Amino acid sequence: MSTRLPLLTSDELVRLQSAPESVLTPALARRLPASAPLAPWRCTFSGFAWVQRSGPAVRAVLPAPFRRGALGRWLVAAFVHYEDSPVGPYSELLAAVLVRERSRLSLHTPFMAVDSLPSLRAGRANWALPKTLAEFEDGLGRSGVWGAAADGWSVDARARAHGPRLPMRATMQGVQVRPDRTISRHRATISGSARIARVEVDVAARESQLGWMPSGRHLGLQWSHASLTMSASFDGTR
Repeated sequence: MSTRLPLLTSDELVRLQSAPESVLTPALARRLPASAPLAPWRCTFSGFAWVQRSGPAVRAVLPAPFRRGALGRWLVAAFVHYEDSPVGPYSELLAAVLVRERSRLSLHTPFMAVDSLPSLRAGRANWALPKTLAEFEDGLGRSGVWGAAADGWSVDARARAHGPRLPMRATMQGVQVRPDRTISRHRATISGSARIARVEVDVAARESQLGWMPSGRHLGLQWSHASLTMSASFDGTR
């Protein structure tokens, strides 16, 4: 039977393993709120996700338990604006690596950026997701270009949707490693309507940053006012 895992402590938040771009500095940690809303979370969002090959440096951002199960260096990435969440509206950029953990296809997220300090704390405390802080252009305005930037890196993307909206529902398991080396699992369920999209991504970074997420044109899905449910983290024992 699965056991719900406790929230990470303030000290543990800064010790999460992540890509270098997602490291939580002590100065940023001191700006975080004192607490976070507990999972499960239910949110409404608009945005798009795409699938791409990673750069060869992706192995370096994976925790040891997931390196052997990495599936050909495939990434699932997304730009999302949450219209409603337990911490209010915010924007997010994520990149997750497809891995096989316990013979199950899962997503490990070494990098996630948001523009909300409450979301940053909640993501780290609830799910061991290594959120960092960035500035965003959510792309819902006239330009249609989504962007996120922080010290040393920037990512811009535009999605061009094709065809009709189709009802879709998908559940994926996320897997993270906590500071005590416990593997944390959670389930994310998306439901709503989506369109097939071509996504153009432009990544600009110092040589040492985001080299595992190259620029390119990719196939994806565009979502509008969809719902997301994030379960609490559990240890996966049976």
